[in-house]
Amino acid sequence: MKRISILLLVGLLISLSSCHTDKAKQNSNTKNKQTTTASVKKGTPRIKFLKTSYNFGEISEGEEPVFYFKFVNTGTGNLYISDVQTSCGCTVAQYPDKPIPPGDTEQIIVTFNSSGYTGYQLKKITIFANTPKQTHSLTIEGVVK
Repeated sequence: MKRISILLLVGLLISLSSCHTDKAKQNSNTKNKQTTTASVKKGTPRIKFLKTSYNFGEISEGEEPVFYFKFVNTGTGNLYISDVQTSCGCTVAQYPDKPIPPGDTEQIIVTFNSSGYTGYQLKKITIFANTPKQTHSLTIEGVVK
């Protein structure tokens, strides 16, 4: 009978100590999540374009005007542009494929091929980046004679 009581007491102590250890791990995990969340917020990239639209005026059909959309990483983390898509195959965009540190200025180069187009043209460029907003829009417009 004494042995059973001692075994039950030892079992109880072991289970209590493992509960305490699990709570300590949970508290530690919560602190790690808070630290990670805080560091993500602290290292957030932001993109600020000097201009988000450009009017190329009147051009002759067949011309290929080029536009430079300059931007600055105004955030506190490296900016990554993952993709740039255009609304039409007549518009091509080149963008930096390297990390852009906070405070650095870069540009997206947009070329419009007006061959086969006449009249008013409006083209949209969508930038995909690791910013809180995730997508950003630029436009070019003008008239092809």
